[in-house]
Amino acid sequence: MKKVSVLIITLIIITISLCGCTPSKDEFIKSSLSPSGQYVAVAYRNMGNATVDFSVICDIVNLKDISTRTIYVQYYESEAELKWIDDETVCINGIELDIVNGYYK
Repeated sequence: MKKVSVLIITLIIITISLCGCTPSKDEFIKSSLSPSGQYVAVAYRNMGNATVDFSVICDIVNLKDISTRTIYVQYYESEAELKWIDDETVCINGIELDIVNGYYK
């Protein structure tokens, strides 16, 4: 039952992302569920505008309280590779980040 709930929440997050309901995150790239199933890393491609160039943004969604935290912003990238090291550490395009305190820009 817990896996079904996590899957449904993940699909809702992806659907909202693809609908364009988040103005600064233009295009969904991929998502990855943490080993325990508590977190989802969601990567977006921001296409930029007149003053900001294209970039990859990665958010961590806590599925227990549905809170979101941006941990990765990298300009001049268009793809994202996500790999969980453990339940609180994720590797994004070769950069290891602590999902609680880490931030990369």
